[in-house]
Amino acid sequence: MLYWVFDVDHTLYQLPKDAPFFSYSFLSPDPQLKYLLSVIPCKKLLFTNGTKDHGIMTVKKLNVKEKFPDNCVVGRDTLNGILKPDINAFEEFIRLMKINSNDKIVFFEDSPENLVTAKSLGWITVLIGRRKPMINDIDFWFTDINQALNYFNNCISKNKH
Repeated sequence: MLYWVFDVDHTLYQLPKDAPFFSYSFLSPDPQLKYLLSVIPCKKLLFTNGTKDHGIMTVKKLNVKEKFPDNCVVGRDTLNGILKPDINAFEEFIRLMKINSNDKIVFFEDSPENLVTAKSLGWITVLIGRRKPMINDIDFWFTDINQALNYFNNCISKNKH
């Protein structure tokens, strides 16, 4: 099975450059993100160092909650405080989500350190951020999530023909 795994903060959204702090008021529905998540096939999961409630609140504010049922959201409170990039956080995430060793995982994340751990597990790694990565453990780099999902949707469409 194919899984699309998303970090939350600075991956599913970008804060304004002049934002001095995080506030849910900075988040608003993203129709393009909603569309792209609806057309990309297979299961979508959230894997955040924030709390599970933070992940749920974020996807509600982005108006993509229906793409991530509560049982598809894993946060630090679900992982007993273990945080990415700790390999134990990834292993517990895999166990909780019942991911098998032959499953394929595409992981969208804004932290290169977290992608290094994911790559060591054989995941396909996608960095979301303004700076080009300087490490080899990153398979893809995009400045925002919509750009990344457009790319993968185009790849899937081409393979269907």
